[in-house]
Amino acid sequence: MNTLSKRLIQLKTDRNLLQKDIAISAGLALRTYQYYEKGERIPDSETLSKLAAYFNVPVDYLTGNGLFAQFDEIIRYRPVIEKAISEIVSTDNTLARMILTAPNIKFVQALSAIISSIDFTMQEDGKSMLM
Repeated sequence: MNTLSKRLIQLKTDRNLLQKDIAISAGLALRTYQYYEKGERIPDSETLSKLAAYFNVPVDYLTGNGLFAQFDEIIRYRPVIEKAISEIVSTDNTLARMILTAPNIKFVQALSAIISSIDFTMQEDGKSMLM
């Protein structure tokens, strides 16, 4: 199963949606949408945009591209990453100064901004859910 399939299923499940409702909203035949969930077909860019708009997520999140290539790992390790960033930023030692030099500081700031901007809740089973 590809990233798109996994994300479509996860979004549908997290939001208690039906395949037919998603298909109708995206202007698709139900069977076509089912092919996407099974990973048997890949939607064109226009359809991807419609699906992303329906779920209110970026296309790159659905496809697992760009910034979202490691999204699930970032979510899973969010508390550890936040703590590490906090310690790096607040530490006054040689290692911290080395890490916080350009361009590393830009990476730390970008990663911190990304982590802070991710809006999710943890379900009882420990899985993250995008909001």
